[in-house]
Amino acid sequence: MEPIKKEKVAFCQLTDAATVPKYLWPLSGQTNGFEVVHSQDGISPNLTDCPPVGPGHPTLGYTSLYFDGTQYVDVAIPSDPTIKDSVFTAFIKSDNGNGFIFHYRADDQNTGDFINNMYVQLTSGNVFAKMDVTTSGVTSKDIPRSGQGPYSIVTDQWTMIAFLNNFNASVVSLYIDVLRENSSYPTYKFPLQTPGVLRFGGGQSPAPLYGFTGFITGAALYNTASDMNVMDLLQNVNSNKWPSTPPDRFVRLREIRLRNFQKSETKDELHVRNICTLPFKLQENPSN
Repeated sequence: MEPIKKEKVAFCQLTDAATVPKYLWPLSGQTNGFEVVHSQDGISPNLTDCPPVGPGHPTLGYTSLYFDGTQYVDVAIPSDPTIKDSVFTAFIKSDNGNGFIFHYRADDQNTGDFINNMYVQLTSGNVFAKMDVTTSGVTSKDIPRSGQGPYSIVTDQWTMIAFLNNFNASVVSLYIDVLRENSSYPTYKFPLQTPGVLRFGGGQSPAPLYGFTGFITGAALYNTASDMNVMDLLQNVNSNKWPSTPPDRFVRLREIRLRNFQKSETKDELHVRNICTLPFKLQENPSN
C-alpha cells in the first residue's frame, strides 16, 4: 500500500464533546512532560530536565521534543473511573519509520475486565496498534486485522496518529491523519484501567523498548469516542488553548533559552539540540 498522501486528506467532523482533551501534553521545549490541563509535571523528564528539542509542527508555533531512539518521556495518568471511551492522539515526524510512538500501561496488570495496555508502533514505515485486556480468554485487539493494511506513513513528514477505543459501541479504531481501520467487536466492552504510565517514544514491559527516532508533539488523551479531525486536534493542542503552563519562574528561564535556540537556526534548517546551556535546578534560581 502506498504511503498516505497529505493532499488527499478528507476531514471528519468532531463532536463538541471531543474538543477538550482530558489530558494534554504539548511535549514542547517549554513544557517537557508537563500536562497542561491538570498542571501535572512529567515523571521523566520533568521541568528541571533538558531534553533535546527541534522545530515543531508548523501549525502549532512551539518547538517539539526530539527522541533519538534511546530517550523517552513518561507521564502519569491518575486513577480516573470516568475514562471509558479512550483516544490517545499525537503528532509525529519520524526519521526512519520505526519505534514505539506511545505505550500506555496500567499499574494494575491483574484485575479483570479492563484495558491494561494500549500502544502504537512503527515498523519499517508501517503502523501497528494493539490493545490488551486483563480478562481471561479475551484476545488482544490488533490493527491491522487479518486481511487489512498495511498502513504506512511518510517519514520526515508530520502525521497525526490516534488510537481509539469506543466503549459503548465496542469499536476499536486507528487514524493516520484519516480513519484507516474501524473494527467492531460486539463483546469487547472494557474501560481503561487507571492509574498507569503513558510512555512516549518507547515501549514498556512486556513490550520491548524499541525506541522512536524523530519528533512527537501535541499529544492528548480524550475520553470521548468521536471522529478524529486533524485540524480540530491541532487547534485543541495549540498553546492558546492550554489551560495552564509551567510555573512562571521556569517559563522565564526556558523562554530565554528558546529565544537563543531560535535565533541560532536558519529558517529551513532542521536542527536538533539541547536548549539548556547548563544543567540547572529551579531551587538554584530563586531570584529568576
